[in-house]
Amino acid sequence: MNALEMRGVTKSYDKKTNAVDNVSLAVREGGVFGFLGPNGAGKTTTVKMLGGLLTPTAGELSVMGLDPVRESGKVHGISALFTESTMMYDHMTGRENLAFFGRLYGMSAAEIDARSRELLSSVDLVAAADRKLKTYSTGMRQRLSLARVLMHRPRFGMQKPARRQCLRAGQHIRIYLRKNAITRSKKSPMAVMTSLT
Repeated sequence: MNALEMRGVTKSYDKKTNAVDNVSLAVREGGVFGFLGPNGAGKTTTVKMLGGLLTPTAGELSVMGLDPVRESGKVHGISALFTESTMMYDHMTGRENLAFFGRLYGMSAAEIDARSRELLSSVDLVAAADRKLKTYSTGMRQRLSLARVLMHRPRFGMQKPARRQCLRAGQHIRIYLRKNAITRSKKSPMAVMTSLT
C-alpha cells in the first residue's frame, strides 16, 4: 500500500499562477521521501494540502488511504507534522507537555506514561523530563518536539524544518526510525516525507 499518493495535484491561490502544478507521486509504506526545491517551489503548500489544511484546486490526494480534504481529522490522527515551531508550552515540563498532547489524542494515562518514558529515552531527554520547557536549549526543544509529534504512534510523518534545523532534526528522526524499525509492526510501518529548501 502507498502511504501517500498525489495524482495531478494543482494549487492556485489567485487562479493565475500555480503554487503547485500537476504533481503526481507515491510514497510506499515504510518509505522515506525527500521533497526538495527552492523557496516558492510549493513545498509548504504541498505539505499543507497533505495535512488537510488547504484544498487542492485540482487533482487527488491520499494519505494512508484517507482523503485529507474530506477526512482531515482522521489524517491528523495518524500523521505527524514536525515543523520548526511545533506547539508546546514553556510553563510545563517536558513530561507534562507530552502528557498534555497524549490526552488530546485520547490516550489513556497508562499509555501516556509508557509512551512518554519510551520517547524521552529515544530523544535523550530523561534527565530533563521534569524541567520546565522554558529552561530547555534549542536542541532540547527540537528533540522534545519530535517526541511530541510521535506521541500517538503516527503512521505517516512530514518534516518541514527551517534551514538551521534541517541537519539536527533530520538526524533525530533517522535515529528514532532506526531504533524503532525492529519494533514496529510490519503491517503498519511509518512513511516519512521530508521537505527541505
